[in-house]
Amino acid sequence: MFRVLSNLIRNARQAIVSNGQSGVITVSGHENPQAWCIEVLDTGPGLPQFAQDHLFQPFQASATKGGVGLGTAIASELVKGHGGTLTVQWTGVAGTCFLIELPKTAY
Repeated sequence: MFRVLSNLIRNARQAIVSNGQSGVITVSGHENPQAWCIEVLDTGPGLPQFAQDHLFQPFQASATKGGVGLGTAIASELVKGHGGTLTVQWTGVAGTCFLIELPKTAY
């Protein structure tokens, strides 16, 4: 999970810096009856459409100059390895929110 959170937080920071304004990254957790949940929320510029279209595909979703598009693909595969899911809850001009859901029951 360290790598998952590192990738998501690094991407959020890059988005905020590329926007040229200050911003906030928030990591929070909660649970529901089926899963433990972790949200990574940023106040960056949101994901461009081309990045959204290929977000979890390797080498396809880089939204920053010099990026190779592996951060979210790796994060998604690692979460899947734990039996969970990584999704984008929302994205737009107010920022982006990723949700990690990890099942409470083993498969």
